[in-house]
Amino acid sequence: MTEIANPDNTLVIELEKEFIPVEGVEYDAYGNVRGYIPNYSSEEIVIKSAPVISPYVATHIPKSKVQPALDKKIIAFDTECTGISALDYRLLGGSFWDIAKPVSTMESFFGFDEEAVIKQIAEYLNREKPALMVDYNNGYDQIAILTRLMLYQVPVPGWNKIEFADMMEVFKKGTTQSIASSQSPGSEEAWLKFLFGESKPYTIEEIFEGVRNMNLQPCIIRNRTCVEGVGHMYLLFRYVTDEEPLEAADDKPTVVNIDEAKERGACLIACPACKAINQVDCSSKDNKCWRCMNSIPDPTDGNVVKEVLRPFDFSKVGLKASG
Repeated sequence: MTEIANPDNTLVIELEKEFIPVEGVEYDAYGNVRGYIPNYSSEEIVIKSAPVISPYVATHIPKSKVQPALDKKIIAFDTECTGISALDYRLLGGSFWDIAKPVSTMESFFGFDEEAVIKQIAEYLNREKPALMVDYNNGYDQIAILTRLMLYQVPVPGWNKIEFADMMEVFKKGTTQSIASSQSPGSEEAWLKFLFGESKPYTIEEIFEGVRNMNLQPCIIRNRTCVEGVGHMYLLFRYVTDEEPLEAADDKPTVVNIDEAKERGACLIACPACKAINQVDCSSKDNKCWRCMNSIPDPTDGNVVKEVLRPFDFSKVGLKASG
């Protein structure tokens, strides 16, 4: 009998031959280790903890995000509104992220003055001129913007030239091709949890309560989290489907990558309020957190993050990092 450490730093028991129950260990009906009897130990084995393993659910460990090479300007975006009817709801705002740039460069436009918000969004689109915009349930957000552009007569001349990609349709069909499918796409929250082990910081109910109290901060934080999530979903989709060789992250230790970025003048600062990691210019001051918009400390040798994410283990999926 041997002990194997899994990625959660728990111990699993592997039996070399037929199943033989070990004293002090609890099993399910399939022979999976479910737990241990407290304070039990012997010379043969000491078990600290063990995960529950279901024969019906795929085992899964959320992976670090990947960054493939991109061939055009791609903006991940999401809007927030007060309803589902274009004629009845109020557009509260939205966030936009060029996914070739750090998440900290994401721009958000929010307010209760709908005309002012849509003018800010139009100014952004006219300035950035995206070739592709990606979202989850894209049609809703396209209409949210287009109806307000028309209502307030705000021009975006390149609107019809923009290509749109909908991650909800991708997850429903398994492709960007136009095929019919009865497969349920699943919720955006479910995909964030499945792919990255992440969840949104506020529920819809909490968002509505904030709006009723004229407080848009929870709405903005959740919205920016959605944009970050859908952007990384699209990058991951491109990484596994693109036919051309992609520039995958190299296999240097994370701390080396961060040190090299610092040499180029980019520092990582953790937000003291929501713990989000922000990439800022090392010489900059008075920065705002990309997620919660609170002030973050000015970069110093004492507060610059040295390491935040484990390197992506390409061997897990049979790939080899380039570079």
